[in-house]
Amino acid sequence: MPYTALRKLPVLAALLFPILVVFQKNFTSVYLIVLLIAVAFLARPFSVRLWTPLVAVIGALTLLCLLSALWSIDPGHSATRFIRLGLAVAGGVLLCALAAARDADERKATMTGLAAGLLVAGVIAIVSPFGPVLLPPGSVATLLYWMPVLSYGAIATLMTFVLVATMTERPVPVVVSAAVVASALAVLLSGNSASKVALIAGFAAVAVFFWLGRKAVFAAAVVLPLLFLALPVTLHTADTAGFLKAHGWTPLDHSATHRLIIGRYAMGKIEERPILGWGLHSSRILPDRDAPVFGNPRYADLMGLTNFAPGTKIELMPMHPHNATLQTWLELGALGPILYAALYGLVLAGLNRVAGSRLARAAGGGAVVAAFVIGQLSFNVWQSWWLIAQFLAAALFLYALPKTQAGRSTGPR
Repeated sequence: MPYTALRKLPVLAALLFPILVVFQKNFTSVYLIVLLIAVAFLARPFSVRLWTPLVAVIGALTLLCLLSALWSIDPGHSATRFIRLGLAVAGGVLLCALAAARDADERKATMTGLAAGLLVAGVIAIVSPFGPVLLPPGSVATLLYWMPVLSYGAIATLMTFVLVATMTERPVPVVVSAAVVASALAVLLSGNSASKVALIAGFAAVAVFFWLGRKAVFAAAVVLPLLFLALPVTLHTADTAGFLKAHGWTPLDHSATHRLIIGRYAMGKIEERPILGWGLHSSRILPDRDAPVFGNPRYADLMGLTNFAPGTKIELMPMHPHNATLQTWLELGALGPILYAALYGLVLAGLNRVAGSRLARAAGGGAVVAAFVIGQLSFNVWQSWWLIAQFLAAALFLYALPKTQAGRSTGPR
């Protein structure tokens, strides 16, 4: 009886996860634990598949995060924050390894459950902005209005591409098609700007990868890491203000201008400690992060891109740089962004090892591009829910692949 219940647990978890995470993004941690227990039990005798190059880079980056506490401006803070990071990475890697090894009988049922959950969650996210109008005043209307649909947009974007990867079987289940549409609409209508851009860029990547095949995926495995390393540095060291004004692309909205200010401040702090960085999670505790921007000549050209009202609070570093390249370099030193960039290249290269289906490979590439875009525009790269969401998307992608495809190519055990 317990074994039968555990066999159904991945299906139930896939169904409930999107629905619950609409209301509370931190549910990703609980979901990871539940799914890890269930998949580990079902995988007996215990079997994992690891691709050594990818695991080695993940391990090196995680070790660098830990070592950075030795030279951090607040060693205790960095070491404490590493505990959550280390647990999330360990759990995520193990779940992916188990998912890659398991030829799951309930694979189709699990993906159908995920589709049903995304369909319901998508509808909730779409109608949530209208809750106060459509519903009488009360707790339900308030909950719908304040729920974290912005973070859900990022999760929904990744899970949408996981579903697209399952659409190789014919006929495509109606619930899967409906879920892809509903989830995409939810992101476009209620997600933040980063999620919207990521969704569009991801589907564009799917089209290119599907059209051009394996060679395009290999090309992206080289290009995307280079873009990761070069674009943010170029943007925040060049005369961005002059370029935007010369092309008539001003005024910018306050958010875009603030991001440019944050990026310039981050580059300045990177120049102070370019090799070792300031330590894991140090972005939020930099000593001068609250220094005034108004009247500071370093940011005068950027302030001229928009009209901030006098007295507007402008933080030089609001918790983190909102850019994965700058954050990894700022906190971990020069080796940080190199290792992080390598992850994109290895994951893309790995798609040619695990995805025999042209559409599955293209969808996996679309998910990587979407994660790249979100990482460049939003969220703390070490945020537990965001890290776990990426691992969950990878695990579900591997779980959904028939092992006649993945079994020959997931790498050495």
